[in-house]
Amino acid sequence: MTPIDITFVLPEDERYSTSGGAIATVTRELVIALDRQHTSTSVISPRSQSPTPYSDGRVDWLAGTGDLPIARRAWYAACGRIRRARGAWRPRYLREVAQVLTDTNPDAVVVANDPQFAGLLARHHPGRTVVLWLHNYLVGPPARALRDLPATVRIVAVSDAVRRWTAEQQELDPARISVIHNGVDTARFHPGPSERAPGPMRVVCHGRIDPNKGFLVAAEAVAALRAAGRTDISLTIIGGRRTFGYDESAVDDYMRALEDAVGRAGGTFTGWIPAQDVPEALRAFDVACVLPLVPDPFLMAGLEAMASGCAVVAVPLGGVAEWVGDAAIIVEPDATSVARALESLATDQDMLDAAKEAATAQAARFTWDVAAGALTTLLRHDPGTIVEPT
Repeated sequence: MTPIDITFVLPEDERYSTSGGAIATVTRELVIALDRQHTSTSVISPRSQSPTPYSDGRVDWLAGTGDLPIARRAWYAACGRIRRARGAWRPRYLREVAQVLTDTNPDAVVVANDPQFAGLLARHHPGRTVVLWLHNYLVGPPARALRDLPATVRIVAVSDAVRRWTAEQQELDPARISVIHNGVDTARFHPGPSERAPGPMRVVCHGRIDPNKGFLVAAEAVAALRAAGRTDISLTIIGGRRTFGYDESAVDDYMRALEDAVGRAGGTFTGWIPAQDVPEALRAFDVACVLPLVPDPFLMAGLEAMASGCAVVAVPLGGVAEWVGDAAIIVEPDATSVARALESLATDQDMLDAAKEAATAQAARFTWDVAAGALTTLLRHDPGTIVEPT
């Protein structure tokens, strides 16, 4: 079988490092999995000022918004103007990307979240396979570029929720879009010792702290249980404040409300912890709350908790519904419903054990090897071929 050389292109404000976001994480995990499958890869990323850039794969570091001084990037974000900041850097970054691709001439290019650039590459390099990978629900003028994509561009969505939403919003045939779910590294994220340590049932919310993630709902639920005398349930919040599109004063108000609720719940904030420490941290918990308040494209943090042996209490919005399957306790996005589910698990050890086992088994279906295999299958077939989750 002929080898494939794949280059991943990150957005100009997403660095290939531990300080990057979900796109950087997905790219790194795919690079590692593709290497196991003997597929050559490289990554094009804006230059990283992070002390721990990823070293997996060959990396070409280019200029991007990552080159802005940290104080200025923080100011742009605080003013809700990051898109304007990106606009000033975009032409330079894309010119440099195009030059690298000309010099390296990969067989396939995977472009994250940028229909305009994917279309440009396909038109100017008709012999090269271009994949547009949709990690989010795209909106505005960039999203409308999906309507004009050359038919040769392969489109991949991280969930069927993203596929259906994109097809409806941009008047596309859903059959044009493949679905390749994100995965989880089960060698890192796995259950701890089967014997549960004594003490309260330990509940965790982890990931970036954002008003849309439902951490406040979980905290209010545990606070209500504690007020009712259920002190056998503890809560921990793992993660740092990181939001997109919110007014900073609104986020400040949210953080104050969250801190108050966590205090009433007798809970704990760990703050942000390094990515390499997250798997061990998650193994210490019994239950994870995955409570998106708006449809989430995928929400990898929840899948990581599930793979780590946590029973999952979930609101099945967006892509979350696709990976929780029947292995989660489904709730409404309100404190009363979540409290009822947590109380049931705390009261019935057999129910808790069964929920943990179901979660671990379900998470094992979503690995990065599966995702990498789906990508190479897509690339080895003619344009128009669609891959679906197994």
